[in-house]
Amino acid sequence: QMAQFLIYRREIDQLNRAYERFVPKEFLKLLNKENILEVQIGDHAEMPMSILFSDIRSFTSLSERLSPAENFRFINSYLGLMGPVIRRNRGIIDKFIGDAIVARFDSGNSKRDARNAVFAAWHMNEKLKEFNLDSFEEVKSRIGINSGNVILGNLGSQKHRLEYAMIGDNVNIGQRLESSAPQQGCMLSAATYELVQDCVHVGELQEIEVKGKSEKVKAYVLEGIQED
Repeated sequence: QMAQFLIYRREIDQLNRAYERFVPKEFLKLLNKENILEVQIGDHAEMPMSILFSDIRSFTSLSERLSPAENFRFINSYLGLMGPVIRRNRGIIDKFIGDAIVARFDSGNSKRDARNAVFAAWHMNEKLKEFNLDSFEEVKSRIGINSGNVILGNLGSQKHRLEYAMIGDNVNIGQRLESSAPQQGCMLSAATYELVQDCVHVGELQEIEVKGKSEKVKAYVLEGIQED
């Protein structure tokens, strides 16, 4: 019986580790859930965080020249390099959307979270230079970062499909800043810049038109970081 129990326990541990690859344990912790079985539709929490959006520029035209298998290998090799950079800077990968990456930084310290997000962006672009040495074509990415309150919770159908998601105006702004960023560059919202201005170099203040908002969003292009 003891041997059977140990086998069962090992299988449960393996299953939990597999679930964590799809639903981060940090998400369960934020919702005060012990495990994924306790999660219900509508569970949510609101908290301050910094959100990073990254996307490969002109990936559609690039992918047209690749077979489906080559596309998967290309994307996985790219994500395989970027994921560790985000984690080293205390970020949590929220989701992959094809070649796009959505990450959040929410330790509870807004200044530290913004700094970690900006440093992650800078190091991601540095890592991309390394990736391009082995790539058949030079890849350029755009990154947008915004900071502020975000709602994190579950969306979907209780019986058939649930997905945890970040929603809110601050998420939308981060995504729009990514699409406005220069090639191989990163754009910070003014809210993020206020939190990291002592450790970054930026360009001139810009005002970005954001779909769905009547007022333009103030933002800066990241030009450098001051590491310790």
